Amino acid sequence: MPAQAFVDYAKRKQILALIIDDELAAYTMFRYKKTSLIIVHLCVSAKHRGHGYAKELMNVLYQQEKDYVSQFKLSCRRDYSLDNFWYSLGFAPMAEKPGRASKTNSILTTWIRPNPECKNLFTVDIDSDAEKIRVVLDSNIVIALYSENEVEVNALTQDFLSDYVEYYISTEVFNEINKQSDSEVRNNSRDFIKSWFSIIPSYDEQLYVEVRKHLLSLKNAKEYITPELEHRKSGYVERKRRPYQGNVVRIA
Repeated sequence: MPAQAFVDYAKRKQILALIIDDELAAYTMFRYKKTSLIIVHLCVSAKHRGHGYAKELMNVLYQQEKDYVSQFKLSCRRDYSLDNFWYSLGFAPMAEKPGRASKTNSILTTWIRPNPECKNLFTVDIDSDAEKIRVVLDSNIVIALYSENEVEVNALTQDFLSDYVEYYISTEVFNEINKQSDSEVRNNSRDFIKSWFSIIPSYDEQLYVEVRKHLLSLKNAKEYITPELEHRKSGYVERKRRPYQGNVVRIA
């Protein structure tokens, strides 16, 4: 990117930087498009990587912008293999398109982090079906509905149920789809679920901790950790990092 572009972003106060011991440790550069905030760069210097600074930077940006933008959005090449990293920051892979590197047939994945805290005329649910039962479907159920191979699961699509049940999916479904190696399967699966289900944002980590603490306090309660949760605990989300001692500033 040309040096003048950084100057232009700085003048618009669209660069957020993390300074540690008077040294630039990380920065993110962003822009706005309608009600979305587009992440242009999210970079961490080599010597400061592996300490969770990118997540700290994104959390600060989220807190500053949560009342104004409906979602955070970015594009990243699929062959960079950064899926777990973006997932740890609360993003989900919602779409993809061909990249500019035509010689390598690169694919750009569009990652989105919804912001349920931003309410405006475009996000208010005016005609909500408050009396309907709201059901969040598991990823395996959604995949089975797409493949139409299981009779029991297909029963969920019967017309009469639309008067009683409203189906939702979490952004985790998009992470499962993103693991498919076939781009046609990925795109068709995304189109299918976007046309069939309402999407709820990523789970509230603080609320999860509070509910879990309450459940474990009940008599005879035991904690059960699934292999998937154990895997996540060993990944980016629970990664041990250096105590956060930097200053985050907007460059202007």
